[in-house]
Amino acid sequence: MGGSNSGQIIESVRSYDPKSWSCLHIAEGALTCKNVIVQNNDIGPCGSDAFQEWADGISLACRDSIVRNNMIQGATDGGIVIFGSPGSQIYNNTIWIVNVSINSSMNRASFSVSSQQTLLGGINMVDYDPFEGDYTGVVVQNNIIKGGFSTDQPEPGSDPIDAIIKYVWTFLVT
Repeated sequence: MGGSNSGQIIESVRSYDPKSWSCLHIAEGALTCKNVIVQNNDIGPCGSDAFQEWADGISLACRDSIVRNNMIQGATDGGIVIFGSPGSQIYNNTIWIVNVSINSSMNRASFSVSSQQTLLGGINMVDYDPFEGDYTGVVVQNNIIKGGFSTDQPEPGSDPIDAIIKYVWTFLVT
């Protein structure tokens, strides 16, 4: 998306497992992209923990744009990466990683659930190109980033994956 356009709306998209470096990339074109709204999307997982196979959730390189109310799970590079994008607003997004490992044996079933990813950055504003380091007027506020170090263990009942684990367990025992 993006390019030499303005006024695009990207809404209610489910994007995952990209073949490149971002699940959703809003490109700058000839630095003329502006006024894109990216909202209410379900993004991820994106990329892999394997060396240089990482991927962003949302990559933004577009002036005066809005990125809001997106759910980004399992990005392995940046949850949201802002490439300059002067005048843009990034708010009310939720970014999280899942780290869980369960092994269980029962009379009727045995199963293993394992997922571990590393998020290299929740929201990144570090790139010089394409806007020559211009972050003028960029506002990042009211976002939730949930994750931890790769060695952290979640507290019981404190992680959103607990509901999924409970569902899988209930399904297997009934």
